[in-house]
Amino acid sequence: MDNTLTRTTADRSDPNHSGRVVPTVRVIFYDNRVVDDPALPIRNSLSLGRAPEQPGLTLAADARISRAHACIQVERTGCTVRDLDSHNGTWVNGHPVTQPQALHDGDIIRCGDSLLVFRQQPLTDPLEECQGSSALFGRSRSMCQLRREIAQVAPTGATVLLLGETGTGKGVAAREIHRLSKSTGPFVSVNCAAVPEALAESAFFGHETGAFTGATRRAEGYFRSANGGTLFIDEIGEPPISVQAKLLHAVEERQVVPVGATRPVTCEVRLVAATIVDLRDAMAAGRFRGDLYARIAEFVVRLPPLRERREDILPLLVRSLDTTAPPLSPDLAELLLLHSWPFNVRELEKVAMSLQIRGQSASRLDPWMVAERIDPLTGQLADRDPSLGRAAVSPPPPAVSAGRPSPGRSHPSGRAAPPQGGRDRGRAGVQAFLQAGLSLAATPRNRPGQLSQALTAHLSVHARFRLRCFRFRLVEVRTASRSR
Repeated sequence: MDNTLTRTTADRSDPNHSGRVVPTVRVIFYDNRVVDDPALPIRNSLSLGRAPEQPGLTLAADARISRAHACIQVERTGCTVRDLDSHNGTWVNGHPVTQPQALHDGDIIRCGDSLLVFRQQPLTDPLEECQGSSALFGRSRSMCQLRREIAQVAPTGATVLLLGETGTGKGVAAREIHRLSKSTGPFVSVNCAAVPEALAESAFFGHETGAFTGATRRAEGYFRSANGGTLFIDEIGEPPISVQAKLLHAVEERQVVPVGATRPVTCEVRLVAATIVDLRDAMAAGRFRGDLYARIAEFVVRLPPLRERREDILPLLVRSLDTTAPPLSPDLAELLLLHSWPFNVRELEKVAMSLQIRGQSASRLDPWMVAERIDPLTGQLADRDPSLGRAAVSPPPPAVSAGRPSPGRSHPSGRAAPPQGGRDRGRAGVQAFLQAGLSLAATPRNRPGQLSQALTAHLSVHARFRLRCFRFRLVEVRTASRSR
């Protein structure tokens, strides 16, 4: 990392902290680039700034950080962050810090144009340095834990059940299990959702010539094709109950009976299954066999969603972009960190493609380039409400001084600021809040400037771009009330 980022806290090998869960911060975006810096422990307090008090984290290359910008304090009930009257403000999850604010695991802290992630984790964590040659990329503790579990179960031959949301990398994890198992056989993958129910038995176990109409030649099926290797069955909850019974027999007896055959065929297959649904709910509803669940869930591995490993979002994005791509703007970096990523890594790869195309002739990558995919108001997909994020699709207006407003100021460019990532901060809530502010404006003792400043302190980051219009409307209401 750049030598202008300096740590003055105790060394990570401090025996007083070894093995204990301690609060830490990790710088993930600094000096207009994504950085891969180790987590920094917080003892009693940690100051942030260009020339902070000791102990502190010096971010000298960020011109938008004050000399003494913010302070993280360790208290008996947890950690809090406090803004030290900085010029550009301190932000947590997109909200301005106007008073000491409690920090929770995974919170994103913004000081100037630098972004940090707050974590509660063991200081000397054996999981942290474990990337190696694994295809499962990530520095977060949850990904290190995932890699360790896969390395432990891969050589055993146990049946593995992978649980995770869509796009979390279940297929990549299955291939990693096969690679680490040292198996000499093939890796065969099948998505049960793409197998027609009428052909499911033939697809899995094969068939003999003439077994049914159209069976003009013999087929081995997925199980026999994976003989001596690994069979990855994605969406294991999709096959009908009748096929599930035969899957159970094939896994337990290591034999299959092809359609049209009378004798079983021995088949040595290591089974890895995956699903995005809760199989226990499916069992309660009678859609999935309990004995099959018990057999395939010898070892259960959960893949973390992207929103739970925020420190991996920007490095994953950089890996998906070409080396010639321009740098990310701080606003875009924060927008991506606070997005909820309902489709996980698969969605991030599509966002990277949009940035690659729109950023070909740009000097940096800005939020408007992904406005069609990530809504600037709610952090969700814009196509759920076409009226959201529409103004951000067109390129930004010419050169207004870039940067983030301090609390109480509108965004200088007039565009949408990054979201906080919550699903409950939608446009309806913002409009209701603004309407309440307009009703207060009719009271003679309330000054427009005071109202605007008070509202700014409570509004989410999604709504700051509306303040400019709100102030104009506030003046109109005040003028109308005086003329009555």
